[in-house]
Amino acid sequence: MSRRWRDLGAGVLVTVLIFAFAEFYSRRRLSDPDEFRRLALKLFYTPHDQPVSGGLFELNRRLFWRFEPGFKMEFKETKTGRDFPFEVDADGFRREVVTGGGQEPFLLVGFGDSCSAGLEVARSYTHHLAQLVKAGRPSLNVRVRNAATSGYTSEQGLRQVRDFVSGGGRADLALLHFGHNDITPAFEDIPDKNLNQTVFYKLRLRKFLTHSYFAVLLFEWMQARNPSLLWPQAKNARVGIQDFAFNVREMIRLLKGAGARVALLDSIKVLPEPGYQPPDEIVEVARQLREYNQVMKTVAAAEGAVYVDIWPLAVQKGNAAFFNDPAHDTVHPGPEGHRWIAEEIYKDLRLPRAAPAGS
Repeated sequence: MSRRWRDLGAGVLVTVLIFAFAEFYSRRRLSDPDEFRRLALKLFYTPHDQPVSGGLFELNRRLFWRFEPGFKMEFKETKTGRDFPFEVDADGFRREVVTGGGQEPFLLVGFGDSCSAGLEVARSYTHHLAQLVKAGRPSLNVRVRNAATSGYTSEQGLRQVRDFVSGGGRADLALLHFGHNDITPAFEDIPDKNLNQTVFYKLRLRKFLTHSYFAVLLFEWMQARNPSLLWPQAKNARVGIQDFAFNVREMIRLLKGAGARVALLDSIKVLPEPGYQPPDEIVEVARQLREYNQVMKTVAAAEGAVYVDIWPLAVQKGNAAFFNDPAHDTVHPGPEGHRWIAEEIYKDLRLPRAAPAGS
């Protein structure tokens, strides 16, 4: 072995020992695990978990992240306690199959965020809608492509739609559901349209640092001396309202050009009701969502798409029945919520009904 390699090995060993001692000393200094978790969250906060969560998500140059192709795991419905298989196909889409024959092809494709992906439920509203379409006209051979992905904004949705159309994709019905993530704080204060892959590797490094006591103490010391030294506080939304309008308009035009009827669904939060008043921050998010929903409604009317207003449905059913776990999850529909959304879409679109007997 040459002297250069011996010196390199010795240098690596010394470096490892120094960091090991620093970590040991930091754990003695910061012995309260609750205080450690509080500081780690404050110093290395990430607006969304998806980019830093391995296993279910992989980083992707064009879409930033997507579901890990081939992922399969047993999840549990919060409300029912039932286990169900969550599977991802080779394209990074949730696998949802509608059984039954039929000769007339009918493709239902959904683009959206976690409310559409439905990680909390065995059947998403896209799946329920496909079953309604199939029951309404048994001659259809209904296929489902649920491209919705947790954490996605309309920017990522537009990129998906462009890829779908440029790849020769055609659909009979397309669903669009965005807004929740569009209004949230931007990664590194960079709007989604200007992001690059480097940001997400930085986020994964930041996630790694949340496990190191030495990193927490070091960065706390650095921030105390120069608060602007670390990552900036987000002033921008991931997608501003004008960009949101552009993205929605482009998705509608592209999908209609690919032969699809297009339906847009609004985004909702848990709502005030007798005996319950949401915290101020949820009320403010709901106000922002209504602004983005109004943009969707206006664009849908101008572009000949259908706007499905879910908000009155949630009001009618109530938070406890509609949402997955309203005490802790103020966004995602539960099993019944997904089924009701599908029924509302089916009604508003006046989709195929069973042919009369003898016809």
